[in-house]
Amino acid sequence: VEFDLDRRDHEVWYNASGNMLKKELEITEAELPQVVRSIIKSKYAGYRVDDVEMVWKNKVKTYEVELEKGQDEKHIIFDEKGKVIKKEKKKTKAEEGIDKVKEQIFKVVDSLIDEDMEILGIGAGSPGIIKDEAIVIFSPNIPFREFNLKEIMEKRYNKRFVLGNDVNIGTYGEWKESGKKDSQNAIGIFVGTGVGGAIIIDRKLYTGKGGAGEIGHMVVNPEGAFCGCHGKGCLEAYSSKTGIQKEIIEQIKKGRKTVLKEYLEEDGAVIKSSSLEKAYEDKDELCVEVID
Repeated sequence: VEFDLDRRDHEVWYNASGNMLKKELEITEAELPQVVRSIIKSKYAGYRVDDVEMVWKNKVKTYEVELEKGQDEKHIIFDEKGKVIKKEKKKTKAEEGIDKVKEQIFKVVDSLIDEDMEILGIGAGSPGIIKDEAIVIFSPNIPFREFNLKEIMEKRYNKRFVLGNDVNIGTYGEWKESGKKDSQNAIGIFVGTGVGGAIIIDRKLYTGKGGAGEIGHMVVNPEGAFCGCHGKGCLEAYSSKTGIQKEIIEQIKKGRKTVLKEYLEEDGAVIKSSSLEKAYEDKDELCVEVID
């Protein structure tokens, strides 16, 4: 049903039983929540707000905003407070091979999509060297080699897909939303399965040919431990959770006693960060030795 009220366009969708499915109301830019207006001003500087609608669907209120800058148009959906509506987390299970990794990716995306949800696009971050927002050239800890994730995702979901390096995306997002946007330059360092880095110069990500900022693969010991990138002595081989776990397992094989052996059996292929933290706080000798 479409009608005018107070010179505003209203549209309401009902199912055959008379239950309301969705309602849309045309509003002005000034009626957008302050947080949404702030995001548009900072993230989409130079764009003009062309159209705004307030939408109620599944008891959730969102704002659909159309932006224009020359021939460039964007259609963006915000919730009232900029909060994440839904999220999911699963292990990659990289040790089981590429097919298992793909299966895990599909499970995550499938769990986030509701049947009546309108999806405009899908974005993802992956560790490794990324080319053309589509292909993972190489990833040290996941079996991606010249892996066209964009092609696979767009074939399965029939939606636009954009890929970036995970630490680049995380650093840029943190810089944009942390209130530190007055800073022209920034560096991000993420320590986890690997050691990743990202560089912002003059308010723009500096990616070089895809590997700029990868501090985890700076060589700190030319004759040192082997790294997942097939190099030797990388920072990541010592400081990442993967490097720490590798050394712990080697010491366990040599007969060293540690509570981490029990945690490894409980956690599976990868020791959880919480398990490492607990062992360290409990002053487990091997854990403290390897981490320090």
